Amino acid sequence: FLGEVGLSGELRSISNLERRLSEAEKMGFTSCVIPTFNQKKLSQSFSMEIFAAGTLSEVIRLFHQ
Repeated sequence: FLGEVGLSGELRSISNLERRLSEAEKMGFTSCVIPTFNQKKLSQSFSMEIFAAGTLSEVIRLFHQ
């Protein structure tokens, strides 16, 4: 999970997303959740599965199907 959770459950954007995802891949992570706002700014592709969500409740719905 990359991002910051606000008091109302919103996922706030983060800086240096692509660098963080690259490092996570090097460490062996195969999936990651990122804030929706950051997804729009991705310019490179990654081998890991990337999920985007705008709120914590969306994250819960993603994995509780």
